[in-house]
Amino acid sequence: MKRRSLLLVVLALAACSSPQPPRGVPSPSPTHSPGLPSLTVRAVGSAKRPIRIVQTRRNNTREYELLARTIHSLGAASDARVGLTDVRVTFTARDGSTLVARSPRAIVDERDGSIEMTGGVRAENKAGVRLTCQSLTYRRGAQSLHGSGDVHLYGERGMNAAGRTVDADIALSKVRIE
Repeated sequence: MKRRSLLLVVLALAACSSPQPPRGVPSPSPTHSPGLPSLTVRAVGSAKRPIRIVQTRRNNTREYELLARTIHSLGAASDARVGLTDVRVTFTARDGSTLVARSPRAIVDERDGSIEMTGGVRAENKAGVRLTCQSLTYRRGAQSLHGSGDVHLYGERGMNAAGRTVDADIALSKVRIE
């Protein structure tokens, strides 16, 4: 009986296998895929349990921590553009200084490592220096910020500066407003 069951299993597997091409007909060669398949990921967090993304450097120090209410990612992992809503990003510079930025929307671009926050951005460092603008882009390689649209910088002792664009470091200690 066992032998008959084994024979039925072997015949079933043989019937399911793909047929061999006829003799003399070359089999098609496999094509190389240039990258990983594109994936679409959608998720929704909550106020108590937001979506959390942590980016670290090679030496395992935190570069930024991003919290968001929703996420929509399209593309392969190393090539994705990730859209987020209700975003809070805590940037950490190599020297340990931090900046917390909030915006209604953001896009993380895995190709160039940038984060573009839009819809009205508010950022503040530990020293109490505040930056507001319509959009703010973090450049990962340079660890720099570029903001545009109704830029205002407020600091201690009544400092108040305004302009159209701003370029700054994460600590908001080196700032150029135009």
